[in-house]
Amino acid sequence: MPASVDSEVPEQRVLEQSMRLGRGGAVSGWGSCRLQGAAYFDGRDPTGRRRPVLLAVGSTGDKLRSDDQARVSREPLPEQDIVLRVGIRCTTPQRALFDDMRQLRDWREGVVAFDMMAAAGEVSLAQMLAFAGQHSRWRRSRRVMLALRLGDERSRSPAETRMRLVWQVDAGLPRPLVNQEIFTLDGRLIGVADLFDPVAGLVGEYDGADHLRVVRRSRDMFREEAFRRVGLEYVDAVSCPLRRTGGPPVVDPAATGLAEGAVLGRAAVPAGDGGSRRTRPVDASCGT
Repeated sequence: MPASVDSEVPEQRVLEQSMRLGRGGAVSGWGSCRLQGAAYFDGRDPTGRRRPVLLAVGSTGDKLRSDDQARVSREPLPEQDIVLRVGIRCTTPQRALFDDMRQLRDWREGVVAFDMMAAAGEVSLAQMLAFAGQHSRWRRSRRVMLALRLGDERSRSPAETRMRLVWQVDAGLPRPLVNQEIFTLDGRLIGVADLFDPVAGLVGEYDGADHLRVVRRSRDMFREEAFRRVGLEYVDAVSCPLRRTGGPPVVDPAATGLAEGAVLGRAAVPAGDGGSRRTRPVDASCGT
């Protein structure tokens, strides 16, 4: 391999490991997802450590063995599960994601994996539920089904997904609408909320590091004011780590209190009088 080639590039890693495959094998898991066009799959775990490339060899009798660069799967590999991408035999998007989600130890990252593959336009929830159902006897398939129940095709980033899981699972808030357009009653677009609870009138936004720039932060403050002006409560997470791998859940007492104090069509809004809350009508509606 030429010295100029960067072996840390995900596609290069996948290519190098694919050369070890026999005729009947294929790249699966994150490597196949990457070659399908889903840029999120970079071959790194949440801590930044490299993940091995998954090589599916089926029952070809291939003598490959797993090592720190590749993990070998000998599960059935029918021809209909194989496609060609940039000259490399890969598993189909559904099979690749199914295999990847089963390899992940953190169920939250399984949800992220589905959301990002869906965001890339490679799979749908219906497709994955059907595929997982057809392979329900395979090892760790239950992990996939559990993660799919929390998946959402409208998520646009891993951070949005992780924030949604904190919102829904840790804080115990109702499942929010994702990237939802919100309009005034006369049809004027207020904005697109990362997360939105239309019953509580609660908007949740994730602001990455780029949102800390002065101009971007000014726009964010303008958006927040626009939401609040029509009676919606607004919470945001600003460039903070949202990956969780165990331990006690992170619960935002303020957000939980907002949900508990909400009634249909009204939002709990801080009154600024020492902690008491008042409600006011929410003049907003969701786009269809």
